[in-house]
Amino acid sequence: MLQYRYARLLLAQGLIDDALSAFAAVHRLRETTPEEIYLRACVDAARIHEQQRAFGVAIDLYRTALTMSGGDRRLKANAQRALTRLTTAGAL
Repeated sequence: MLQYRYARLLLAQGLIDDALSAFAAVHRLRETTPEEIYLRACVDAARIHEQQRAFGVAIDLYRTALTMSGGDRRLKANAQRALTRLTTAGAL
């Protein structure tokens, strides 16, 4: 959870590449990361990748977020809408 908060802090400071690295660290710790935190890390990282036009990575992260059995339903609904938007628009 600390790594996720660190990633959010870096993001708030505008250190995008560093934030993505911190989110990637959360992803590497999937087995020990609470589902809610992992879900948020996936969606946050996906949004950044989408803004950077790395659509394939964003799509993969949104899909991963949607595989989580728990987590905030609104966040998952947002991930589903983003995934639909990207795949419908042919962003790949």
